[in-house]
Amino acid sequence: MQDKPIKANRAPLWPLYGLILAMPLGVAGQHILSTICLGYLALYLPSAPASSKKLLVPLVLGVSYMGWLFVANLLNHTSPFHWKDPLGYSVWVLMPWLVSKGYRSLSPREWQRVYGVGVAVMALWGVIVWSQFLFGWRVSGIEWVRDLPRPRGLYSHPLTLAYSALLFWPLAGIRFLKKPKDFKNLIFFLGVLSILLLSQSRMVQLVSLLLFVGYLCWKASRMQRLWGSFGVLLLLLGFLFIPNPFSERFLTPFQKEVSDRESDYADDRVAFWLAYSEIIKERPLIGHGPVLDRAYRTPYYEAVGLGQLEKKYEAHNVYLQVLAEGGVLLLGLFLAWFGWLLMGSRWVPSPYNEVIFLTLLGIALAGLTQNFFQDIEVRHGLGLLWSGWALLLAPKALDEKGRDGKTAGL
Repeated sequence: MQDKPIKANRAPLWPLYGLILAMPLGVAGQHILSTICLGYLALYLPSAPASSKKLLVPLVLGVSYMGWLFVANLLNHTSPFHWKDPLGYSVWVLMPWLVSKGYRSLSPREWQRVYGVGVAVMALWGVIVWSQFLFGWRVSGIEWVRDLPRPRGLYSHPLTLAYSALLFWPLAGIRFLKKPKDFKNLIFFLGVLSILLLSQSRMVQLVSLLLFVGYLCWKASRMQRLWGSFGVLLLLLGFLFIPNPFSERFLTPFQKEVSDRESDYADDRVAFWLAYSEIIKERPLIGHGPVLDRAYRTPYYEAVGLGQLEKKYEAHNVYLQVLAEGGVLLLGLFLAWFGWLLMGSRWVPSPYNEVIFLTLLGIALAGLTQNFFQDIEVRHGLGLLWSGWALLLAPKALDEKGRDGKTAGL
C-alpha cells in the first residue's frame, strides 16, 4: 500500500498576510512588518529543501546588485559612505526566496485566503485614497495635516503611490475580465483603478491604458473585448468632454503659464536627463554610488547650463538612475533580473504568465519617466509579486489534508 504524501514542516500563513498588509503603509510601517514576517520565515530555512536555479538566479542577481552598490559607493571618494542605502534593497531580494522556503507551495484554498486578504487591503487602500481626494489630508510624521487633494496614501509622494498601484494593475484587470461577476475581483479591480486615476500620474495612466487595450487585443475573448472596449470608450469620452482634474493635468505641461515647469523644455524631465548624462559620462562603468543628493547633483546641472533650476531632481528615468549609481555593471544586473523573470513567466500556469509579462512590460515602460526602483514602497510590491511567482513555480500544491492537488491559482 502506497503511503500518502506527508505535509512538510512549513510556516503558518500569518507572515504572508503581514507582508500583504504592509503594502499600503509608509516606509516605517513596511520595515517593521517586513522584519517581523521575514524574520519568522527565516526560522524555516534549516528544514527547507535546496532551492532550484529558478529561484537562485534572481537571488544571486539581487545580492550582486546590493553588493555592487556598496562597491560603487566605496570607490567614490567624493561621496559619503551610506550603508543603509544598499541594504534598503534587501526586502526586494530576500522576500521571494524566504517566502518560497517557508511555504514551498499553497493549496487552492490557501490561495483563496491570501487573495481575500489582498482584496481587503486593496479596498482599504482605495478608501484612504478617495478620502484624501475628497477632503485633502495626509499623514506627516505622526500628525494629520491638510494637503492638496492629490492622494499619496500613506506614502511620501503621489508618484510612489501610482507606481505601486501599477504593479497590481495587470492582475486586477485580467482577473476582472475573466470573472467579472466575482465580487472580490470587482473590489480588487476598483481599488487599483481608483488609485491609478486619483494619484494622477500621467505616465502611469497612459501605460495602464496601453496594457489594458493590449490585453484586449492579445488574449481577451470576444465578449471581454466588447465590454472592455466599451469601458475604455466611456472613460475616454468622459476624459475628453467632461471638465475634470485628470484631463487638465495632461494639458498643463504644454502650457508653461499654468504649469510648474521651470525649464524651456516641453517637460522638465528633459533637463533632469541632460544633467544625469553628465553624471553618467564621468563614471560610466562603475557609477557614483547611491548617494546622489541635491548637493552632489548641482555641479552637473550647472555644467549643462541649468544651474538656475530650483528643481534639481533625480533622473526621473529608472535606467539613467541605475546607470548613474552603479554604471554599466549595475544596469546589466538590473536588466538581467528583469530578463530572468520575463523568461520565467513561461514556467507558471495561465493566466498568471500573462500577468507577469504585462507587469514587467508596464513597469519597464513607466520607468522611462520615473526612477521608481529607488522607492522602498515600490520594491516591497515587487517583492510581493515575485513571491507569488516563486510559489506558483511549484508543479503541485498540497490540499488541506496534505494530499497532492492541482497547481493553485489565485
